[in-house]
Amino acid sequence: MHEADPPTHAFRAWLWAALTIVGLVVAFLAAFGVTVTIVSWGLFADASARSLRLDLAGLLGLIGVFGMGAVLIAGRVALGTWLDVRPWHLIGPGAGIALAICVELALHEWARLSIGYYDWDFIGWTAGLSFSIVLVSVAWFAVAVAPPSADQPPRIGLGLAIVISLRGMAAH
Repeated sequence: MHEADPPTHAFRAWLWAALTIVGLVVAFLAAFGVTVTIVSWGLFADASARSLRLDLAGLLGLIGVFGMGAVLIAGRVALGTWLDVRPWHLIGPGAGIALAICVELALHEWARLSIGYYDWDFIGWTAGLSFSIVLVSVAWFAVAVAPPSADQPPRIGLGLAIVISLRGMAAH
């Protein structure tokens, strides 16, 4: 009898998911380190509450790019092969990352014009919306590049990321 999905494939798929989560933490820390370094060099004119927060735009973009790299590296380690990435696999996630950047910049501008500064007490959970959109984008990328035998974990991750994003949108 031929088994369509041997247990080793299921284990490898979940190992890929676990390694990707670790990779996303590393991606966040690396993106934060790069962004802080660039800001300290003065490459962003002014990271104050009165200017467009290009540092946050850069942070979100780097988290997205590094996160997609983490998906690929985790896939190589867990699945034993490099995942097949086609140019069209990057279109949706890239648009999602661009949307996250736009949302973050718009939220900061709105807060600056409405209340004079960015205030967590006023903005609440919506402050995490752009980050959750980046998570959706990275999960979308993982679904796009997942081999058929390992697509269940990234699909579950994508669903969870969408629920988190919807929570951020419904917060206010």
